[in-house]
Amino acid sequence: MRDDPESVHLLLSARRALLEQVAPALDGEARGVALMLARVLSVVSARLQVDARVFATIDAGGDASELVTLAGLLGQLPAAARTAHGGTPAAIAALSRELCARIRQGCFDTPEAGHDALLEFLLQITRTKLVESNPKALESFDRPPGSEE
Repeated sequence: MRDDPESVHLLLSARRALLEQVAPALDGEARGVALMLARVLSVVSARLQVDARVFATIDAGGDASELVTLAGLLGQLPAAARTAHGGTPAAIAALSRELCARIRQGCFDTPEAGHDALLEFLLQITRTKLVESNPKALESFDRPPGSEE
């Protein structure tokens, strides 16, 4: 069995070679393509690292934090949702769709209805996506309002 961190290491090594050796030798559009490919390798590496942590949690008998939070917001038990939908990924997808439907219905519009918990969950999802796809944007995302440089 291959170790996921090894895959991440390979991707990051390829990215470094692309940035340090290939891109500097290119001009114009070819250089832009090389930089875009380096960005893709970075995003894929970050996603593999997140997936590895989630799978390690599941393998250890735990539930993915996203499943736990979704189930809590919807008043369900994570284990029941996982069983009903045939596994963690399917349960997360199904509960996400249900959460979207409830948001559209206005079910979370008041603090008493879980508005604050929903907001915190959505902010955490946004942070996670930024860590994977654009970590530099996370710096400004977490900066207090009005403290722009």
